[in-house]
Amino acid sequence: MAAAVAATLTRAGLAASACDDIDERLWHKLAVNAVINPLTARHRVCNGALATPPLSAEVEVLCAEIAQLMAAAKVSPPAAGWQGWVSAVIEATAGNRSSMLQDVLAGRCTERDAILAPLLALADTHALAVPGLRACYRATPG
Repeated sequence: MAAAVAATLTRAGLAASACDDIDERLWHKLAVNAVINPLTARHRVCNGALATPPLSAEVEVLCAEIAQLMAAAKVSPPAAGWQGWVSAVIEATAGNRSSMLQDVLAGRCTERDAILAPLLALADTHALAVPGLRACYRATPG
């Protein structure tokens, strides 16, 4: 079914592909959003600024915490690894303003709970320390 829908979308001019493991894909998306969104919102920068010091060090810390969490949840890392995956997204979207940054700049509520709370709950379940993610949660308005 998913392959047929993807083929129809592709024929209509929208590049699409079926996904064999949507849960894994969603965890990967959550992981990259948990790094990029809160950091860009806190520092009020476009995505590409996260590739340069000192922000790149914060990215590394969060990626290490994400790797710990995903290993505990038995979520396979992307082919490039967590750091490589996040870095590739930062590079590909360098000029973009994350949705969380846009919300902060507009004075709207952010998706802090939707992005960070599941990871913090996972950390609690597995008794893992994730001080970087917790700091992002506290520093990001809800």
